[in-house]
Amino acid sequence: MNTRDKYNFVKSIKDVCRIITPKSFRRLANRYFYWKKFGLEEIKNLELKDKHIGKRAFIIGNGPSILKQDLTRLSNEVTFVLNSFFHHPQYEQINPTYLCNCDPVANNIDFRKNWYELQKDKTKNTIKLFSKSAQLVDRENKIFQDHSVYYLHTPVPFLKPLSSLKYCPTDLSKPLSNHGLVFIDIALLSAFYMGIKEIYLLGMDGGTINSLEDYLNYNFYGLDPLFSMEEHIDFYNQYFLNQNYQSSRVGLYEKSIDCITRTFSKDDVKIFNATLKGDESGFERIKFEDVLNS
Repeated sequence: MNTRDKYNFVKSIKDVCRIITPKSFRRLANRYFYWKKFGLEEIKNLELKDKHIGKRAFIIGNGPSILKQDLTRLSNEVTFVLNSFFHHPQYEQINPTYLCNCDPVANNIDFRKNWYELQKDKTKNTIKLFSKSAQLVDRENKIFQDHSVYYLHTPVPFLKPLSSLKYCPTDLSKPLSNHGLVFIDIALLSAFYMGIKEIYLLGMDGGTINSLEDYLNYNFYGLDPLFSMEEHIDFYNQYFLNQNYQSSRVGLYEKSIDCITRTFSKDDVKIFNATLKGDESGFERIKFEDVLNS
């Protein structure tokens, strides 16, 4: 090897070292281990492509305001409900189309078993949209086996978060970037993939949690019965008393919504906030009654 060849060889090694930084190496490693455990494609989810093309849909959060709205009028609409919405006293009359969940805590075996027991009969006719990471728990414990379930690749450790992207991936058969809220990570992206053209948000009461009382009344059903009061208080103290967490949470949310808006607007998909109160969703306000009467 002559001097020039040695120089070029050393230079190429240096170039590779600059490219493979500790951060990029971790991303590659995360991608490999995720692929080994879950794969990188979910062919079954292709069934959802353009399933409701041209229609409108309602994404219903769990804010207390939904108890003041007649959601039974949505029984013949395409609806996405979130997490433990099955506690709603009129769940059967509302007849939700999809139940979405991607909360990491739901992958805890004991929690997931108990969560399943609470809803197994009530939500049997509702199609489930869950995180891929929950599939192994469900399969090994034989839960949700008699339900219609689609598992989405979110959250994925090797992808950049929505808040750092200009446009977001929307193919439900492949890994998806996430924000950390189920209405964004699963409900909104699923509605887009299914061909929905108008999306209306309900129960997104939002608001800053300034006290323990705010936290305890955040959902229409009050406290989640699967957690003790002590666990609720610990969670509140860990996250919502942390001002840095609160401020960064708001900033990242706004960036994620900007990414969603840019992506959806390219296909002329519109998102409206029909929540009775609160205006933190980042989307244009509209009255629920006006939507139903249009």
